[in-house]
Amino acid sequence: MTPATAIHPSTPRKHLSTVFTETVRMSPAPHAHRVAARAAITLLTSLLVLTAFGRLDLGLAAALGTFPSGYGGRLPVPGRWRTQLALTGVLTAGVALGTLVAISPERGLLSIPAAAAAAGVGAWLTDRFGWFPPLAMFMVFAVGGCASIPADASRLGLSVLVTAATGLLTVLLGRSEELIFGSEKMSAHQHGHVVQHRLWVHVTRAVSAVVVAGALSRMLAGAHPYWSMMAAVVPIAMPSIHRQVARGVQRTLGTVVGLGIALVLLSFTLPPLLIVLIGVVLQGVVELTIGRNYTLAMVAITPLALLLGQLALARPMGPLLTERLWETVIGVTVGCLPPCWCGRGRCGTGPADPPQIIAAAGRLPGSRRGFGFAGAGGRLRMVARR
Repeated sequence: MTPATAIHPSTPRKHLSTVFTETVRMSPAPHAHRVAARAAITLLTSLLVLTAFGRLDLGLAAALGTFPSGYGGRLPVPGRWRTQLALTGVLTAGVALGTLVAISPERGLLSIPAAAAAAGVGAWLTDRFGWFPPLAMFMVFAVGGCASIPADASRLGLSVLVTAATGLLTVLLGRSEELIFGSEKMSAHQHGHVVQHRLWVHVTRAVSAVVVAGALSRMLAGAHPYWSMMAAVVPIAMPSIHRQVARGVQRTLGTVVGLGIALVLLSFTLPPLLIVLIGVVLQGVVELTIGRNYTLAMVAITPLALLLGQLALARPMGPLLTERLWETVIGVTVGCLPPCWCGRGRCGTGPADPPQIIAAAGRLPGSRRGFGFAGAGGRLRMVARR
């Protein structure tokens, strides 16, 4: 453990101040409106089609199909569509796995190892190909969310179809943007390599956090263990202890405020078209804010997830909101405590020391250029790999 990364008990005020600064930081997010527009159009189209067929219960599968819109860069760059197409395939596989688990009467128990495996795959892909945002949480959401809804073989096929079709629409919108407005030229930066030890540490920690959080939730009779599993895996992807703890605080604060919005929305019996409109607006807000401050994004993510979940399987509102809060607290605690216990030098998953630059850039099969993120001193920048 290096002096720069160790946790010193003698300076708790300094560490708390750094965590506070990271929690309230407003980062620039240029061109986020483009991602928000693509995601909103994609979700609107998918939900309107589902409404026409009377299957808004598949809205969660549609929402998962919009996630690739945030990958590969906010501006159209060469090869972005390949990244988004790959993400569509990966998320569709997660939906398929989760729905397969949901068919089993033991879905509550099986969802934990399934989500843990998905988190490991997401963590590995994130580091191997330099995908951003980190994929592990989305994979847990795909597997755990679908596993929490009782299903049969017909729902399996429909869920896979909806996610894949929505994802393909996302890719087509992104590709159309590139053809209409042209591609942005990316300057190539000096890139490093993925440190295999740290890659597998990231995978191990993601899997372990999901298992521990899911097990704790089950022990406490939680009805939605995937909520705690998602909350546990979120901080792990951050490149420093302070940012990991800050991310946990952001998720908790955003959830609390988002639950208030969810309480208002779920108190009314809303017509389908209004549900669609609210869902699309919330999705747009998520994409506009997630790059700026995670707390703000969670304020919109929380009611959106609960709204789509209630469409699939209605539950009593009081227990639902309460469980969302305490399962978030369980997950955040599991995700934040290990790095504080052992320090960045041994348990870190991102850049090691300020002088060292590690680029987690990769190349997709068949692509000529890959894009990733290089870190130095806890900060990230986009790199192009030729």
